[in-house]
Amino acid sequence: MKPADDTSYFDEVNTHLSSFSGNIPTHRSESERKYSFNALAFGEQLAIWNALWLNPINWYTRLHAYFFLERHIKNPEHLKAMWPTIVNWQNQIDDWPLCDSLSKIYTRILEIDPKRCTPNYNNGMRIKTFGKGGNRWYHCCITAVPKNNSCPLVRL
Repeated sequence: MKPADDTSYFDEVNTHLSSFSGNIPTHRSESERKYSFNALAFGEQLAIWNALWLNPINWYTRLHAYFFLERHIKNPEHLKAMWPTIVNWQNQIDDWPLCDSLSKIYTRILEIDPKRCTPNYNNGMRIKTFGKGGNRWYHCCITAVPKNNSCPLVRL
């Protein structure tokens, strides 16, 4: 069984997230909690957090998935390994806090491995601006989308 298929991990995280309330600093502190799956290899933990990102009980589930990524932001090998998974997380982004957070990770990955923005890499996934609204503030987040004709980090 792949770790992400084990629903006990989901129950463990969701039970923990339901046990407290608070602001972002509180959630950041709580994200340091040691889960039973923390001893698993990075890729297995990523699979669990990916499943939680794709099937959240609430917004905070995704926030904690982001905090997991952020803890690995200084490890180039982990950043490269997470890209094929998290490049698709943009499909669930519909708010500024998660957009800004994921942009931080994407930017770091592109700093260490710029070729990730080429059309032939990862099925042509590229970086583009977030938001379609007429308000310029909606266009300041980096996300990935398939086969865009350009490769800007931010284009207003």
